[in-house]
Amino acid sequence: MKKAVLPLLVLLVALTFGMNVISADECTDCQNSGKPCGLCGRSCKLYDDGVCRVSDYDQELFDAAECAKNAKSYSECSKCTGYRWNSSSSSCVVASYDVNINSDLVCEYEGRYNNVEVTYTIGFNKNDSVVVYRDGSLLSKKVSLSYLDNIDTCPKDENIYIKENSNSISIRSNVSCGNIDSIPAKFPEIVSLIVRIIQVAVPIILILMGMIDLFKGITAQKEDELKKGQQMFIKRLVVGVIIFFAVIIVKLLVSIVADADTSNITSCIDCFLSGVDNCRR
Repeated sequence: MKKAVLPLLVLLVALTFGMNVISADECTDCQNSGKPCGLCGRSCKLYDDGVCRVSDYDQELFDAAECAKNAKSYSECSKCTGYRWNSSSSSCVVASYDVNINSDLVCEYEGRYNNVEVTYTIGFNKNDSVVVYRDGSLLSKKVSLSYLDNIDTCPKDENIYIKENSNSISIRSNVSCGNIDSIPAKFPEIVSLIVRIIQVAVPIILILMGMIDLFKGITAQKEDELKKGQQMFIKRLVVGVIIFFAVIIVKLLVSIVADADTSNITSCIDCFLSGVDNCRR
């Protein structure tokens, strides 16, 4: 996720003082010509060492403006603070479209539409409604979300997949665990579902089989068969309990054995065994 940085400030400064934002060399040259630093331009500042130089803030603006002037593509423009790539004019312009969205969570992502790089601004709400802007323009298309319920922070760039067509836009979240990003959310969801089925179904089957063995021992009316049925029932019962609490047992063993990578390992265990809601986005 890339939040817009200083877009309005860059625009205002550029419009108000654009002609006075100069380079560090120009400030020094002006001072060397005999002028006081204060008359060399709004951006020039006299530092403690007696040298007239452009202020750090204005130098940042100057560097960003130079970066934008020389940018020839979306990737080059994305490196210029406070600027965005205008696909219509094929130029790097001040990001003055700063979108004001009244949503619970606002996130920005880079994407592509009609083979052109664009910026999507997405507003998520707790009532599951969502608004989407593309390069500052509100989209009135149908929006479908996948694995994006109850999020309280913006998912990472590499974990968001946005696909826009003529009448709809789909936004899907991948997930992360440990140091692994871009895991399809469907994968841990399927794994955790299989684990839950095993946790419930296998113990029930084992207990039923143990009861059948015990019943056979009782109906055989032989002490050896009865004892054998009881032992088999207890074994199956113990195995069933272990399987039912397998996830808790695995987490406990990992926390005891693992060292520096414990958090990464346990986060992956939570992700794949406890459900996709426990994965990081």
